Amino acid sequence: MRCINDEMIQRYIDGEINAQEAENIAKHAEKCAFCAQKIAEQRTFADYIKKEIENWGAEPVVVPEFVAPAVPKRRFNIKTKYYIYTASVAAACTILFVLFLLPPKPNHAEDFQFVFCFDGDFDSNRPYSQQEMTIKIFDSNGRIVEFN
Repeated sequence: MRCINDEMIQRYIDGEINAQEAENIAKHAEKCAFCAQKIAEQRTFADYIKKEIENWGAEPVVVPEFVAPAVPKRRFNIKTKYYIYTASVAAACTILFVLFLLPPKPNHAEDFQFVFCFDGDFDSNRPYSQQEMTIKIFDSNGRIVEFN
């Protein structure tokens, strides 16, 4: 019989093979010193791993309590509050002053002339908004700006 591979030895140690295969491996290990040594080493290693896994949860894990550091509350003294208040009032006054001093925007609607022309016949049975019409918009120089 050929020497036993590591996977088969592990299955033998774990008891995952049938009785016939286990008997063949045991007989081979009696004759082959190399395989007997591999089985002994792998069994020792497997026992060590199993023991460590069992001990893994035995020690309690202590998690220290989290304490957030105290953040000091920011306080302004009276002098600082006075400067903040004065600066905000000055800014508001400046904005109002600028808004009242600016001249109003000119209304450019006066510069345009709107002309409504009815297309075809005027139908007196329909409301004015449903009549077919054309809207011409002229600027102050008499040029057509928009034609609908």
